[in-house]
Amino acid sequence: MLGLAAANRLAARYNPQGKYIQAWGKVGDSAEAGRFIVDSMLNIPLLYWASAESGDARFFDIANSHAYTTLQYIVRDDGSTAHTYLKDPSTGEPLGQKTHQGYSDESLWARGQAWAILGFAIAYDWTGDSAMLGASQKTASRFLAELTPDNIPMWDFRLRADAPKARDTSAAVIAAMGLLRLANYLGGEVGAKYTSIAQELVKAQ
Repeated sequence: MLGLAAANRLAARYNPQGKYIQAWGKVGDSAEAGRFIVDSMLNIPLLYWASAESGDARFFDIANSHAYTTLQYIVRDDGSTAHTYLKDPSTGEPLGQKTHQGYSDESLWARGQAWAILGFAIAYDWTGDSAMLGASQKTASRFLAELTPDNIPMWDFRLRADAPKARDTSAAVIAAMGLLRLANYLGGEVGAKYTSIAQELVKAQ
C-alpha cells in the first residue's frame, strides 16, 4: 500500500536521540540532520494513520514523540512559534530556534503559527491527549491576538518597520481549519466562538 510505504519513508527520518523527524536533506546530512520544523505537524498524521492501519505502534510512537518535541522546543511560552529548531543529531542536545521562512529567528511566521494550530488539533484527534488540545488552543490564541482588524495576516506577525510587507491568506485559511476542529472538540460557547472566527477569517481572504 502506497500510504504505508510513505509512512515508512517518513519514519526513516526520525532521530531517536533528539526525538524529532528531520525536516530537510538526506537523512544524516551534515547541515540538516539536526533540523525539525513546525510544518511537520501536518506530516505526522500520516504516521498516526499508519499505526491504526497496520497495528504497528512504532508509527504512533514516532508521531507522538515528534509532536511533544515540537511542543517543547518550537512553541514558545507566549504561544508563538519558531519556524525551525536545531539539535545536535548525535546527542539530541538542543541548540536553538532558527527560521527559514520567517523574518527572523525571533519573529513569528504566520503560516507556521497556523500549521501549529491545525497540526496539534489533528494530533489531539488521533490521541485524545489533552496536551495536544492545549497546544492547539495556545497557538490559536496567539494567532488571533496578532491579527489586525481586517483579519488578513501579515506574512510574519513581528516585523520591523522597514521590513517587506506582504499578506498571507493561506495562513488565515489554515488557521480557520484548526479553529473549526477546536470548535468541534470543545463545543459550547467556546466552540461557537471559534466557529464564528473561522468563518470571518475565510470571508476576509
